[in-house]
Amino acid sequence: MKFPLINDKGMMWRPSRNKGKCSFCKAKVKDGVFIVLSGGALRGTKDNAIMDDGLIGFLNLFLHDHDKMKGGWLDIVDSSPSGQFEFFFCSTKCLRKFFDKVVDAFEETLK
Repeated sequence: MKFPLINDKGMMWRPSRNKGKCSFCKAKVKDGVFIVLSGGALRGTKDNAIMDDGLIGFLNLFLHDHDKMKGGWLDIVDSSPSGQFEFFFCSTKCLRKFFDKVVDAFEETLK
């Protein structure tokens, strides 16, 4: 898994690009039931909230250790167009494995 998963080139993990497949294991999503991890920002209006091309979404992990003057950083989502991003999973098992990969990659930045 190469990070960032989404960048300014576009949403690489949208369902239309996955064709109904899990973002982690690539298995076909059964009966339209899936888990979605989504994030980003919406522009607030008087009565609603809407997507806005002026927004840029991000999701990252970082460690700041002031005492040792060291840290680590992992961009998971970087410069997501319209401020929105989403990841689809077929099961909590794949969701857990996804987060394991994220944490493993983050730990690599700490070495």
